[in-house]
Amino acid sequence: MIASRNRRDELLKTLASCRDQDYPDKEIHVVDDGSTDGTVEAVARKFPEVVLTRNEQTLGSVESRNAMFRRVQGDILIGFDDDSRFQARGSTRRVVERFKREPDLGLLDFQDIGPEHPERIPADSPFRLQGERIVQSFGAGRYALRRAVLERTGLFPSFFWHSYEEPDLALRIWDAGFRCVGWPEIIVWHEFSGLNRNELRTHLLHARNEILSTLMRAPWPMVPVLIAWKGLRQVQYGLKRGWGFKEWQAWRQAATLAPEALKSRAPVRAKTLLRSLLMNRAEVAGRLGSAASRMVR
Repeated sequence: MIASRNRRDELLKTLASCRDQDYPDKEIHVVDDGSTDGTVEAVARKFPEVVLTRNEQTLGSVESRNAMFRRVQGDILIGFDDDSRFQARGSTRRVVERFKREPDLGLLDFQDIGPEHPERIPADSPFRLQGERIVQSFGAGRYALRRAVLERTGLFPSFFWHSYEEPDLALRIWDAGFRCVGWPEIIVWHEFSGLNRNELRTHLLHARNEILSTLMRAPWPMVPVLIAWKGLRQVQYGLKRGWGFKEWQAWRQAATLAPEALKSRAPVRAKTLLRSLLMNRAEVAGRLGSAASRMVR
């Protein structure tokens, strides 16, 4: 499943890699989110087997991915960005086999390498992630998900538009009794195209959606404390990046969208949320291991 907007050349390389996977029983789905660079025509011409739809107006990556969640028929869903792709031809087969072996496995997050992480590119690099870990989030451009889990958790919040949909869904997966695992053996090459990327815009969307997610998922006694703590962290990050105090824009948007978030409110158990906070740092997640996974059983 790939959502794309105005990255035609990167998308074509990703589709070629998907076609080349040695697992035979697969479908490839693309949603074009209002591209103006000829993406739809190029995909239809070069990859006629792809299930392709187009948003005439840009709806955002979150709703584009939700559209694919609603229509796909497979048991295992693999999500890529349009500039990401598996490194090995056998990756899809390995992913499917693992989900079959582990019925409580809900989601797999893979390791990405490429220009964003050049230190990981050499195969013998000491900077490559080693060893599996439980995770409280994942990358929307490099993951696999059990379809049956989505039927328990629901889809991404459509009003997020972009950013923070990953930890919001991972939290619900854990609360439903499934595991989210980082599996660094599966390598995804991330081209990390600069097209349509704006770090400040993404930060503000992340900050806004983090607040909205707290309103939807946290038990009421935890909401004010978490929003204050998350807001402070957001300001600290923005100041560190040299953006000044821009977070008020995110908070204003969060206030506007709060009624919609409250209508979608479905809180998780307090122990699930606390566990997710403990996993927020990779080194803590690694130490928790399988013992932590029992905390939400």
